[in-house]
Amino acid sequence: MKLATVKPPQIAGLLIAVSVALHFALPKEYRLDFSCRACGVMAFTLGFIMMMWAWWLFRQSGTPALPTDRASSLVTTGPFRFSRNPMYLGIVVMLLAIAWWLGSWPMLIAPVGFWGFMSLVRIPYEEQQLRDIFGEAYASYTEKVRRWI
Repeated sequence: MKLATVKPPQIAGLLIAVSVALHFALPKEYRLDFSCRACGVMAFTLGFIMMMWAWWLFRQSGTPALPTDRASSLVTTGPFRFSRNPMYLGIVVMLLAIAWWLGSWPMLIAPVGFWGFMSLVRIPYEEQQLRDIFGEAYASYTEKVRRWI
């Protein structure tokens, strides 16, 4: 199995499990408490809304939202105007929100690890597929819109 074909929720789940295990394995005095529960809830909500907005736009355009399915149309509206990957950005924000809510540095492993995996492995794989499918239209889009924000 190619690493690039691992589904993003599987990566996020694995990284959350590692983060939570380290969070509870460390003595409380080493967790560097920076908790803000209200901030975490607000950030999680914003990340979820961004992810669902992007998903809804995929559904409206008739293209599959699953990253393992072949795209049928290039969506460039809504959150796709400022990020080529708003669903993944939403997941990163939600993972950061969980870290903020719990307020410990081990919880930062999940958002940083997810961002790193997606940036280095998954997104380049998807971008190549989109170049193959949409050609110049996708190349033009990548010149106007950044990968993350």
